Amino acid sequence: MTLSVRLTTDNDLPALISRYNQFVHGSKAKSWFKYIDEEKVLELLCNSSFIINETYLVVMSEIQPWYFKEHKVLEEQLIVKLYNNGGKFTDVLEFLKIEAKARGCVAVFAGSMLAIQFQSLGRLYKSQGYKEEGGQYILELI
Repeated sequence: MTLSVRLTTDNDLPALISRYNQFVHGSKAKSWFKYIDEEKVLELLCNSSFIINETYLVVMSEIQPWYFKEHKVLEEQLIVKLYNNGGKFTDVLEFLKIEAKARGCVAVFAGSMLAIQFQSLGRLYKSQGYKEEGGQYILELI
């Protein structure tokens, strides 16, 4: 399948708000979601994210980790199925790989912190050549 990639537009706003509300305020919400700045998140989603194959929303950034000498990585920050238009999650992983190479990055960093079924997502990443290199642990202090 050929990848279709576009930036989000104002036309995506109703779907973004609906999906945001399902995700952040739904029954499977994670404990730390209460700290999310809704306005900031929606602004980012509307202004600097991509739609892959008219199905998945992708937020990413090109960074140079503080512990790297000079190399950059493409960091996946959010992947959400926004529309039911037949796109596959592997389309997103292909997009990330292509985008990382085009930007001169040495790796793609992806996570499962926001996933409801993070073990399943981890297995999918591994099936596509990603290596598991650690986890995220949170201790709430408030």
